[in-house]
Amino acid sequence: MKPDKPVENYINKVLDEKRSEFGGKRVCPFAARELQTNKLMIAEVGDKNLVDLMGDFKNSNHESAIFIIKEDIPAEQTKSFQIFVNKLLKQNGLAEYKNICFNPRDDVSVDGYNPRSLAPYFMINIANAAISVAVVNNTRFEFDIGRQVNPYVSNEVALNPHDFGSLLDKNKFRV
Repeated sequence: MKPDKPVENYINKVLDEKRSEFGGKRVCPFAARELQTNKLMIAEVGDKNLVDLMGDFKNSNHESAIFIIKEDIPAEQTKSFQIFVNKLLKQNGLAEYKNICFNPRDDVSVDGYNPRSLAPYFMINIANAAISVAVVNNTRFEFDIGRQVNPYVSNEVALNPHDFGSLLDKNKFRV
């Protein structure tokens, strides 16, 4: 896959930035490291369709993927598109993965900061479901796409890749 400079810049300048709105943490603690270590697949839906790109990802050594769609997609379609992509992941042998869509038209924000609005394109981020957790301002969010996000006030989190249930466990990992 050829590199995409706008996506790389977005990862390095937006997602890797430490922000007060995110408790002084990076917006995404994984993307820049995966990009630097060649563990992030970046590809555009176009020459290949989404299912073919999922197959390429499945047969690769990448840990996560960003699939770019350069078409304008309305914000109100983001959630239903995420649900659709999760169904495709299951149907194509990638049930342990979930996706989060970054739509520049979305108005999702944390204390007024909206990193998705800075995305260069509509992007589908595919990542292992066991690591789809963010800790923001002592609030734990578990992202289960297609279900309402439930916050749990805590500063103690355990990541257990073998348990897709509750990822909150006291005295395991302190942030």
